[in-house]
Amino acid sequence: MVQNACRAETTAQNLQNEMMLELNAVKTELGAARHELIEAKARIAELSSTLCEVRSQLEEDLVSGPDALTDLPEYPCTDPDENPLAKRKIERTVGHPTDKDGSPRHFVWELYQTLGEEVLKSDWKPVYLTTFKKNITPFADALALMIRKKYQMNPDTTWCDLGKLQQRQANLVLESHIKNEYPLNACAGSWGARLLMVRAFQRTKEEVKEKEGGQKNQSNMPSPNSVTVQDASQPTQKSGIL
Repeated sequence: MVQNACRAETTAQNLQNEMMLELNAVKTELGAARHELIEAKARIAELSSTLCEVRSQLEEDLVSGPDALTDLPEYPCTDPDENPLAKRKIERTVGHPTDKDGSPRHFVWELYQTLGEEVLKSDWKPVYLTTFKKNITPFADALALMIRKKYQMNPDTTWCDLGKLQQRQANLVLESHIKNEYPLNACAGSWGARLLMVRAFQRTKEEVKEKEGGQKNQSNMPSPNSVTVQDASQPTQKSGIL
């Protein structure tokens, strides 16, 4: 029996040793895997940083590069000492509000009040929205007209007819020009700028149509400078276009 007990003890010891060896091997593998995971996270962070830099450069080129939209009217600026946005870092964290069925809401000024309140918190004042409504409409319309002219679009062109790059350029230009006046650049996916530009393209469509119609009517009429004024003392002659 003593031999059996010794044999059992030896067997148990051997099993314990084998288990310890296997456990150490697993720990080594886990350590290696953890190290690889750390390296992978660092690599992902590096790639993400590079991607952000490339994206920022591309966006900067759209706003101020060779194909930038220039000659826009100056957007009214607030005194920096009275402007809560002047030194505030803005991140794109405000999602597009949705209705009851989960669909993104269409344009209403209430959305921009919600945006301002969410970004400025206790610094929010209703007058900010009042000023924004007054200034942004003519500025967005001017931007829409400039895009129509730059890309030679017909009067019926809507926002949806623009290419993705053209839409992105318009959104970024709108956001960059008023970044210190209203936090449009806090909108995830630029939904705030996009809704304003959809509205501006609809508004300017009618304006362009009216302007083109007036130009066509004018082209069928003689120019004031083209009509010869006759001296009453001279024989009557037929007036005509020079």
